[in-house]
Amino acid sequence: STVFDQTFVDKTIKAIKEKVNVPVIIFPGGLTNVSKYADAILFMSLLNSEDPYFIITQQALISYTIKVANLEYISTAYLIVEPGATAGWIGKAKLLPREKPKLTAAYALAAEMLGFKTIYLEAGSGGNCIPHDIIKICSNLLNIPIITGGGVKCKQDARALVEAGADIIVMGSFLENNIMKHKGNSLKGIIDEIKDSANEINKNYMLR
Repeated sequence: STVFDQTFVDKTIKAIKEKVNVPVIIFPGGLTNVSKYADAILFMSLLNSEDPYFIITQQALISYTIKVANLEYISTAYLIVEPGATAGWIGKAKLLPREKPKLTAAYALAAEMLGFKTIYLEAGSGGNCIPHDIIKICSNLLNIPIITGGGVKCKQDARALVEAGADIIVMGSFLENNIMKHKGNSLKGIIDEIKDSANEINKNYMLR
């Protein structure tokens, strides 16, 4: 989404809605990626950026567009952990260290106290996964959902993230590399694994 223009995003959302009857929530990589055809938007602030543009200026510039489009907005605290990859470089992030989970958790807790509705933990696209101990400590501290992305290559990876405390898993790179190759079967296997692991966690919690 960081390189596609609004026309492409609009066409993609329309095509998705022709095939499935589920809400489309967008995660825009820039001002031109916002579409009125979406149902909701992750309205994100990159809290550990060193550039105010990615913390509040970009959001101010797009706020009227979101209002006019009547998009549901989900205020999201975006935190980038090492190595950060392209997302960290573009967002001029002061990367949060992987070996100090309490530091990321402090940012996440502050975000909840500031009124954000969800936390998005990112380590960079592709094979970079958020360390499980970071997710775990955030999950223990927070009362808002945790979104995480990156590093999911198989159903075991997805299960490990759910067991660590992730509420939503983003799988962009996996879809790009596998969805056509396996006719959706590999994705279905991961989704089933996520559901099974979440159900097991809920069952164990109820038995306490």
